[in-house]
Amino acid sequence: PLSLTLRPVYFSPIKHALTLALPLVAAALAVLFSLPQSLGAHPQWAITVILIGAPIGIILAYALNAAKLPQPLCIAIGAVLTAVAFFTARYGRAEFVASFAEDQFSGQLWHYGWITTCAGVVLTLASLALRRNSKA
Repeated sequence: PLSLTLRPVYFSPIKHALTLALPLVAAALAVLFSLPQSLGAHPQWAITVILIGAPIGIILAYALNAAKLPQPLCIAIGAVLTAVAFFTARYGRAEFVASFAEDQFSGQLWHYGWITTCAGVVLTLASLALRRNSKA
């Protein structure tokens, strides 16, 4: 006869909801207070960079967690990614403005730099929360 065995599922929706809460609340606050625009993102796409960067950061955090990298390394990767992307976006903005909106590559550095900055911030926050919750 057919036997049905149930195996325990190790996915905890509560744990993952708590993991996602910190970066998503931070992203919502950044949208609410127009933080990217205040730091130099273009007003037309200041919210869009958060909406694109936040899921990328969460996916990267889960990928680093699946790779079983140590928590300090995950945080360092997120911090370095954020810093490099932010300065790339600032450089792109300066060059784009100096070229009177003619330098398309600088405009892309500015835009994609901001998306990557948001992804790096969310990666850092999600790595902190994911590691803390995975030990519980």
